[in-house]
Amino acid sequence: MLAKEFFQNEILHYTRKIEMDVDVFQKHFYTEYQEIFDLLTSLEKISEEPEEKVKISTEYEKLNSRIGILEKYFTENTSFIPIYQVRKAQEHVGQLSRLAQQKREEIFPKKKFGFKSKQKMTTLESAIQKAETQSTKEEKKTESLSFNDANSCMIKDLNNINYTKLENEINGKDIAIVDCKNSVIQLMGNPSAVHMSNVDSCTILCGPISGSAFLNTIINSDIVISSHQLRIHDSTDTRFYIHVGSRAIIENCKKLQFAPYAWSYPKLGSHFELSKLDLKSIGDFNWTSVDDFNWLNQQKQSPNWSFMNDEHRRKWNSDQNGQLE
Repeated sequence: MLAKEFFQNEILHYTRKIEMDVDVFQKHFYTEYQEIFDLLTSLEKISEEPEEKVKISTEYEKLNSRIGILEKYFTENTSFIPIYQVRKAQEHVGQLSRLAQQKREEIFPKKKFGFKSKQKMTTLESAIQKAETQSTKEEKKTESLSFNDANSCMIKDLNNINYTKLENEINGKDIAIVDCKNSVIQLMGNPSAVHMSNVDSCTILCGPISGSAFLNTIINSDIVISSHQLRIHDSTDTRFYIHVGSRAIIENCKKLQFAPYAWSYPKLGSHFELSKLDLKSIGDFNWTSVDDFNWLNQQKQSPNWSFMNDEHRRKWNSDQNGQLE
């Protein structure tokens, strides 16, 4: 009887602790959300004076940075938050991102904004949008301007190509992979972040990432990726081999399969150390933790993703120059 009461008390204590953790998260998250929302809403450009432009740009960048920090805080705490609250918090983060984009268009209209400006305005996002919407001529011009930034690297318009970037080209950089088809892409280093958009029938092998990976519109591909956060949107019929520091998130996806990280190359260990991810825990590190924001029934498995059968899993090995063995 005493043992039963002991375990009941332990369960009650654990439940209350979770509730307290959730309460702390909600308090911090929504307080910061409201402050950012109010400041963004009131942000306006008063004049065209250079000093005013610098001031408004600095304020905007600070708020944009706070949105990124808030999103990271949300992502890192999804493991103990009820799924309906995860969905609600995600909607609030999305609302801030849309408001920030709206304010950027109001304050820095495209006809007045150029990449020759000294201010840095989410370079990677701008480059992806241009890659998706402008003509080929404009794309080439934009690429040469946008990615002179030493902290960014764009890989785009590959078709039937084997393409490799080594550590001296990508370590500490934001990487964008856009509009690629039927290609094998290897990132043999430690990027700070990776964005993918419009990838079809590719194999992409990525070294450990110090920050987040954001993947959009990936079709019929094999993606090997390790990051602290992983978000996948609007993708279908793709195999993901993952090693993630928090729960992976998918949305508007179908026919996705997941397996443990499955790529090795000579400097993989040192790159894992740089990323602050744990190489030793591959195969037992959140690759099974996937949240589908289109499936809120926690009692049943989402029909939009599954674990890959052992017999269907692949492994890749590359030498120091990126030659696949």
